[in-house]
Amino acid sequence: MINLPLLAEACHQIGENALAQNTWAKAVTLCSLNPNPESQSIGLARIWISYGRANVVPEEEIANLLAQTEAQLPLAYSKIR
Repeated sequence: MINLPLLAEACHQIGENALAQNTWAKAVTLCSLNPNPESQSIGLARIWISYGRANVVPEEEIANLLAQTEAQLPLAYSKIR
């Protein structure tokens, strides 16, 4: 979760926008599949920061997955004992 958002930014910066979008999508998918809510939170923050630094808005499908992952975090945190 550290390298994929940075790689997506780099791809965007060199004009490889399709590759950048695919890389962000992979990062978001992996983040959503992570069973650890703390790691998910950190991953979401890194992904959003990456989009911000690249001055890019996520595609609708990716934005929905980001929102869905974020929405389930309170329940996931409540299960930690």
